[in-house]
Amino acid sequence: MKLTYFMLVAMTSLGIGVVIMMFSFTVAGLILLMSLLIFLLSGLTAWLRYRHYGLMDPFLLFTLFFALYNGPFLLEVAWSISKGLTPSSMFPVEFTSETYLKAALASCFAAAGLHFSAVFVSLGHKKKRNTAVQSIIPTPWVGILVFFFGLVLFILDLQRIGGFWSSLSLPREVRLNLLSELRFSLPYAPFLFSGLACVWLDYARSYLRGFWALGFLGLWCSLMLIQGDRRFLSYAILIAIAAYTAVRYPKLRIKLKFALAFTVIFVAFAFFSQARWLIQPLISGQMSLREAMEWVKQNASPLWLLPGKNEFAGPYFTLLYSIEYLYPTDTPLLGASYLQAVPNLLPRSLYPGDKPSTLDFAFADLIHQRYMSWREATIGWGYSPVAEAYNNFRLWGIPLVFFVIGLFWEWVARLRYKNWVGILLYALLIPQTLNLNRTTIAWSFQEGVYFTGALFFVLVLRALLVPISRGKAFVERAPKSR
Repeated sequence: MKLTYFMLVAMTSLGIGVVIMMFSFTVAGLILLMSLLIFLLSGLTAWLRYRHYGLMDPFLLFTLFFALYNGPFLLEVAWSISKGLTPSSMFPVEFTSETYLKAALASCFAAAGLHFSAVFVSLGHKKKRNTAVQSIIPTPWVGILVFFFGLVLFILDLQRIGGFWSSLSLPREVRLNLLSELRFSLPYAPFLFSGLACVWLDYARSYLRGFWALGFLGLWCSLMLIQGDRRFLSYAILIAIAAYTAVRYPKLRIKLKFALAFTVIFVAFAFFSQARWLIQPLISGQMSLREAMEWVKQNASPLWLLPGKNEFAGPYFTLLYSIEYLYPTDTPLLGASYLQAVPNLLPRSLYPGDKPSTLDFAFADLIHQRYMSWREATIGWGYSPVAEAYNNFRLWGIPLVFFVIGLFWEWVARLRYKNWVGILLYALLIPQTLNLNRTTIAWSFQEGVYFTGALFFVLVLRALLVPISRGKAFVERAPKSR
């Protein structure tokens, strides 16, 4: 393993050295170098994790999402600067080349922190962890009940703005702003996703037919497509895959069909993000289906796939703005935004007084007031974890923050090798591998606590409703990886 590792490092370093010679340390060349280093470090981290734990390792998934949110955008920036073009027309403000370079360095430091964390935990790797023992009592109806309970809460929550169909007639930004401003929101997501995880775990153990698992997943994904919500759609897919593969394929390997599926999903999401605004005028009757198809025909472009045109640009905007304008203050926060995660657990309706805004909400309000006040509603940009680390500790604290994040994902990875409760915890935390790359620690922490809290409700429900006669657990050795 060590020989292969060092060979990979040497070969990639040689390639990067050639790139340096070609670009002669221009700003564009240095940004390109940083982006290649991000891919190198992320690739080595992913390789270390994949070799021992398979494709669904949470540390690996977080690293891959990190690389997607940082590397491709910097490649586009390097190309744009070398051609004398504006790096991203998506932003309401322009940045200097030096800011892009410093942001690239910050992302590179974060990738290094993740890699050092992966190397550190790999020193204590034990092969016997790959063979898990799950103790599962076949109670599929518990997951079904909890899923439907969450679905009912979802429908009731939308009654605050007139109901499901009425909410679709509102522009997406307006709908989301109304839901966040109105008090007494219902916690549908934790229950719904906990139920979904239980259903897919029971399906993996052949205690439930695929009709229920695929039907629930398809139902939720359809509702999220109609609402234009890529985040919760992604959550459902990740949770289902995590719960299923933890039992059937504990050391999942890369196959061509997986690569093709990922490519199709990525392209579909990129085009969906550009065209989802059509849902509201179609449902409200302001546009006909023919007009919508005509718009897609005239405007659809391969450029929609560029990082600066899609999901990846928003969070990176927060890093660029933090560096150039020293947002939120000109002095480091020294961990204040991370500590805010604890009081942020309280819902606004239970919070004493006005609930303080987190970095991402305050940033969205600032950009709306300064540059985009003409818009009907405030739009969210997400928030880069690299930006939050920079806000708190500046450049030199970024590697340490991501080193600790890596240790957390190692802890999550170990959960799926314990028992069926560990598998459910692992599955419910898997969405944060994506979410933590696009939001602040405060909101990611809140979701993680809420989701695991809903799982506790599932365990209590199961203990109360399962007859004593069925209380004997089925203990089986997990299937070998295929």
